[in-house]
Amino acid sequence: MYNIRYYALGHSYLRHGPFEGWQTDGFWGMAASEPSKDYFHRFQTKMQEEFGARVEAVAENHAEFERCCTVDATRESHMATPYYAHIKEVLQKFKPNVISIFMGGGNTIAKDEKSTTLFLDVLYGLIKEFKREEAVVVCTTFPGAFEYCKKVAAKYGFIAVDCNEIHKINGRENPYYAFKDYPEYDEEAAAGAIEFRTHPGDKGHELIADNFLAAMKDTFRKNVPEGEFAEDYSYKQYVLEEICPKFEVETTPKFRARFNGFNVRQGDGCVSFSSAPGTGASVMATGLHIRGENTRFFIEASIESAELGKQLVLTLSSRSGVHEYRKDIVLGQMTRYEFDISDIGEMMTVLKVSPDMQECLVTVKRLGFEK
Repeated sequence: MYNIRYYALGHSYLRHGPFEGWQTDGFWGMAASEPSKDYFHRFQTKMQEEFGARVEAVAENHAEFERCCTVDATRESHMATPYYAHIKEVLQKFKPNVISIFMGGGNTIAKDEKSTTLFLDVLYGLIKEFKREEAVVVCTTFPGAFEYCKKVAAKYGFIAVDCNEIHKINGRENPYYAFKDYPEYDEEAAAGAIEFRTHPGDKGHELIADNFLAAMKDTFRKNVPEGEFAEDYSYKQYVLEEICPKFEVETTPKFRARFNGFNVRQGDGCVSFSSAPGTGASVMATGLHIRGENTRFFIEASIESAELGKQLVLTLSSRSGVHEYRKDIVLGQMTRYEFDISDIGEMMTVLKVSPDMQECLVTVKRLGFEK
């Protein structure tokens, strides 16, 4: 009998928030039809069947850590982020013996070999240093960066898994993407179409899980001894409930806002979060989806501490690209900031409140869209 502690690092393929037309609650791999069908859960099931294993698992979307991979990034800047510190803490306390890494795609700002390789070297080096000695690590990424992934993985003794069969065909003819599972999304016109054109459906998630298992099973049997863990499993709940809780504020119209930052607190109907020194931004909510008739976004927020003369920056990612909107900051009081989004089109997937400074504290009471 094997006992497996599985730690999964990834992006929207691993965990994605509520999205209109797909899911209305909860977080699982975009765009699997249900949580049990995403690769994170399918991989667990396959390990249970293959090894007769008991599996405890933690999944975390660290796309923001990857977005730190800019052309100006350094080893020191990566290691100074709260994301780096958090992964280190999970490795030290959860002590996983199976780790999967799926990074890349639209989350990587820098596409050049130098910065991407540096990021992978920092991430893989951290995992190598603090993982259990016998732990098996499988990693993959998208076609454009897979060779970098493979090269760095070999340096640390990790297993690079080629899952790029999923991406060989573009658009609605790809059997692994979710597009055909959601016929209401016309490729050119419908809001949200791009999400289903670029994310795997159940068949794609199954392929990832199959490839992960095939690549790691022999090494797992060789490395990992059978038997019970000496440590208890309580840290899993600490990770899920204490370090990465979900927070909600009042929204218009009603949707679930996910606060994915660090140093987040909720109280009296407000959510407060701080940006880490050197990052200058905190992810505030993901999985939002708006219709074309909305022309204004508003946020009621208090900026409790900031450098004078700076601005509140709202970053929206849509089909038409990344849009930035700026407003002068009013310090120390709850203020309604309004942004004209008439040029954004119909679909938005990422929302960031990004104070243009080294460090700050933001308290959000209410946010939403208006015509």
